[in-house]
Amino acid sequence: MGARARWTVPPRLRPDRLLEHPLRLRVLRAIEDDPGVRMHHLAARLGRDYHAVRYHVERLEEAGLIHAVGRRRLYAGEDAPTPEEEALFNPAAREVYRFVASRHEVAQGAVPVALGLAPSTVSEAASRLVQAGLLERERQGRRAVLRATAPAR
Repeated sequence: MGARARWTVPPRLRPDRLLEHPLRLRVLRAIEDDPGVRMHHLAARLGRDYHAVRYHVERLEEAGLIHAVGRRRLYAGEDAPTPEEEALFNPAAREVYRFVASRHEVAQGAVPVALGLAPSTVSEAASRLVQAGLLERERQGRRAVLRATAPAR
């Protein structure tokens, strides 16, 4: 028996050869044409396997040609939104933010009733807004109180 072949990790792609792969170039162009596209939509649009597209997205991200924001929204170059813009992209979060910002302080439990949204939707939206720095959440006993940190947009 001969010696077993050893697998080696391929060296990182050279920056000057990064866009030589046709799928990688198509991925970049598709992201440029549709800023904020999600990975699974990108794969479907290109008619390629999700994992193949993810591999090329990761290489483009390592090279700094694209940026992933939030739940894998993809942007080319400097097109990426600020964390505040990304949080307000969600319609429920935008509605919650405007409601809270129009008042001095609001008990989080009152927001679903006032807006006609599910409590879980309000909780998720409030978490996004707190993470983006648009709201503050303070515990007062068993209730959570929300306050806007900036004027309504």
